[in-house]
Amino acid sequence: MAKQKLTVTTDAGTFTRTTARTYTHIVVAKGARHEVAEARRQANLQSLRDIVARYRKTLVTGVDPTDRNEYHRAQTARSIADGSYATWIPEYDARIAAAEAVAPITEDIGTTFGLVGWCGRADLAVKLANTEGAQEYRDVRIYALDGTRVR
Repeated sequence: MAKQKLTVTTDAGTFTRTTARTYTHIVVAKGARHEVAEARRQANLQSLRDIVARYRKTLVTGVDPTDRNEYHRAQTARSIADGSYATWIPEYDARIAAAEAVAPITEDIGTTFGLVGWCGRADLAVKLANTEGAQEYRDVRIYALDGTRVR
């Protein structure tokens, strides 16, 4: 099947795709929810704290609890001996300090619409718009290929 260029012009912007597939709808979104972004920021911060805590414990005990086999245990021993853990800890402490210095995210992110996906049927567009990923945005819209807003 020959490829065709699809262009959808909507009040949310113009979206283009070259494809051999048949599409009937697009899903677009903007305004990443600030509560989701802040939760991710906090999760990342906690992950950094967990890593540096594990490194500190490994440096003291000589054992990394996440080592799965003899190869990993040997690598941990080499990293302790060559001073890698001793350099990683202050690096992670600096990353944690930088992450903690950032103010909490209190406003939605993004003022322009981005494409979530192209769909071949209206029901698939609704399904895509209702996914967890799409629901991370404040404004999710569905358009037919003629530019008519469906939802």
